Amino acid sequence: MMSFPEQNAYPFPVNLREKAEHAKKHLKRGPERWMHIVTSREKVVWAQPQLMRIEAGKSETSSNQNIEDVVKNRSENANHRASKCGNFSLFGSCKFRAARVAYLLASGCGATVTPMSMSNLNRLPASFKSLYRLFLRTSSASVMHHSRASRNLRRRWRSTFDEAAKVTREHQQNPSSESRTEWLKTWHTRMDNTLELLYTASHTRGIPHLVTRSLAFAIEDTRRLAIEKLVLRREWQPAHPQHLNQTQKTVEKKKKHEKLQEQSLGALDEIVNMAGASGNLILGPNTVPLGRYVHRRSR
Repeated sequence: MMSFPEQNAYPFPVNLREKAEHAKKHLKRGPERWMHIVTSREKVVWAQPQLMRIEAGKSETSSNQNIEDVVKNRSENANHRASKCGNFSLFGSCKFRAARVAYLLASGCGATVTPMSMSNLNRLPASFKSLYRLFLRTSSASVMHHSRASRNLRRRWRSTFDEAAKVTREHQQNPSSESRTEWLKTWHTRMDNTLELLYTASHTRGIPHLVTRSLAFAIEDTRRLAIEKLVLRREWQPAHPQHLNQTQKTVEKKKKHEKLQEQSLGALDEIVNMAGASGNLILGPNTVPLGRYVHRRSR
C-alpha cells in the first residue's frame, strides 16, 4: 500500500468538483496516465496501469455499469467524456502528482487504496531482486571489477537465477507446494554460502579469489571453443585447397584433439559440481548458450 501526504499539505479546494477541476487544469499532459472520476456521492475510480487502483463504493453508476466496467471502458479511450454522468478525464505526466491528487479525491469520498493485482501476478518478490543485485555487486568485486571477468561470472550464474525465478513464480501461484518451498529454502541457503565465497574473494587474494578467477576463465574458454566450432563449420567443398591438403591422418588427429577437449570439459564440470555439493555452494555450469553468435553459411 502506498502512503501519501495528508490532505492539508496541498492547497486544494474543499469541494470535490473544484478539486477535480484543479487537478484537470494542472495534470493535462499526456494520455499514458489518467484518472476517471465519478462525482456522484461516494464513487471515485482512478485507474493507472503502472501504479495502483482506487476502488470506491459498490454502487452502480448512472449508466448501470460497475466500477470495473468503467475502468475498462476508460482505459480503451482515455479522452472520452461522458457529459450525461458528469464524468471527465484527468491527464498527468507525473505519476506521483497524479497519485497525490487521486489520494485527495479518494479521501474526500471515503474510497480505499489497493495495489493492482494484475501487474503483480508475474512480479518477483523484492527479496529475490535484492539478492540478484547483491550477487552482481559481489561477483564484480570478487574479480576486481574487471569487465570481462564480471561478464563471464554473470553468464555462469544466469541460468541458476532463471531457474530460481521460475520456481519462485510457481510458488507464488501455489504456496502450498512443499517441494517448491523446500527447493527454494535449499537454494537460498546455498546462495548465501556462494555470496560468502565471493565476498571473501573480493577481500583476499587466496584460494577463494583463485577459484573465482578460474570459474570465469573456464566459462570463457568453453564459450570460445563453441564459437570456433560454429564459425569454422563450412559446407563441404572437395576442390578447396584447404581440404585437398588435409590427409586422413590430419583429420583423425584433429577429431581426436576435439574429443579430448570435450572429455576434459566434462571432467571439469563434474569437479565443479562435486565442489559445489561438498561446500553447499552453487558454482554454476560451464556451458552457456551462445546467444547472438549465429552461424551463417557462405553463399
